[in-house]
Amino acid sequence: MNYANPAIVIELGVNGLGVLRSLGKYGIEVTGVYTEEGAGCYSKYCRPLELPKISVDEEGFKAELIKLCSSMPNCPVLFPTSDISVSFISRHRDELSNHALFSLPGQEILDKIINKDGTFDLASSYDVPIPATYVPTTMADVRGIAEKISFPVIFKPNDTFSGFLPGNAKNVTFRIKQEMLGFFEANPACSNKGVLQEIIWGGDGYIYVCAGYFNKSGDPLAMYTGRKIRQHLPDYGVTCCGESVYVPEIERITVDFMKRLNYWGLAAVEFTRDRKTGKFFFLEINARSYYHNSLFLSCGINLPHVAYLDLVSGGTAEIPKPIQKYGIVWIDFLRDVGSFWRKYKKDELGFLDWLSTVRKARSFGVYDPEDTGPFRYNTLQLIRVLVKKMLGR
Repeated sequence: MNYANPAIVIELGVNGLGVLRSLGKYGIEVTGVYTEEGAGCYSKYCRPLELPKISVDEEGFKAELIKLCSSMPNCPVLFPTSDISVSFISRHRDELSNHALFSLPGQEILDKIINKDGTFDLASSYDVPIPATYVPTTMADVRGIAEKISFPVIFKPNDTFSGFLPGNAKNVTFRIKQEMLGFFEANPACSNKGVLQEIIWGGDGYIYVCAGYFNKSGDPLAMYTGRKIRQHLPDYGVTCCGESVYVPEIERITVDFMKRLNYWGLAAVEFTRDRKTGKFFFLEINARSYYHNSLFLSCGINLPHVAYLDLVSGGTAEIPKPIQKYGIVWIDFLRDVGSFWRKYKKDELGFLDWLSTVRKARSFGVYDPEDTGPFRYNTLQLIRVLVKKMLGR
């Protein structure tokens, strides 16, 4: 295979690092563009380039990205690794398509996927099982929902990048009605910016993911299934410890859902499994590479590479369907330490139990013996943080 087309990975944190390694190990030339320095900036597989922040200077980011694409001898393939970069490419898809290759579902579908109220509307329209979900638009709606919803409840913002929740939180949970009403009375602007959803008794160890790459006809070219052992923050955050697991039920639901949406591109669909009934419930779709995609690579499911082959061939490449290895444990150590400490203080996880999981890890968010620069960078950052804490700064 002649990898003449370069790749551009947008943002270089753990997600972007996994993508650029998945491509770089095939000899594909990768440029990583970033707005905040991350571990991926120090990978041997990447040429890093800093651009303006999309949220601050969208036109400046677009101009620099187009300039970069135009400077390359062959048409590059774009890999966004965050919701904000996916939204950016979608908004400018007509103009960017003259300079780069990328895969995205249609604008209407993508808008619904990125916004939580639209996502749950899609899922319910296609009979995908979801927890009881309500979409308030006023304080009166919030009060009415509080009378009929079953607690505990989670409030999810419509998108993950607006940052309007206090402390830039990803979501907020409420154990009782008074907590929920008190939050919205103190933050009335939130009453029309998200969804309220009953919490299924799942959490860490019971959150599952099905990820794949779907071609322009919505057919899966490669699939992965697994579960989140731990998250940061616990129960509701990003994966900090995950495991490759065979889960045919969520694969079946995901393939059917994506086919009916005529979905094109990388996707990761999250589910929670009810501890009482064992039933799976849909949580969300990520219309991009997934945070712990380096685990997929360790399991033999190289989704970025499959996407690259499909795009540069115009959908004509014959891509052998990869076979997933199961039972491989992945860890993002720094986040996992934070998750463990929070659980330990609540007497939810003992040190020896945590350590036994860590010892099983064979796949890592940052560490790679063939590409040690990102690990050295992370280690240095940790030392700096510890020194500042010791000095009381």
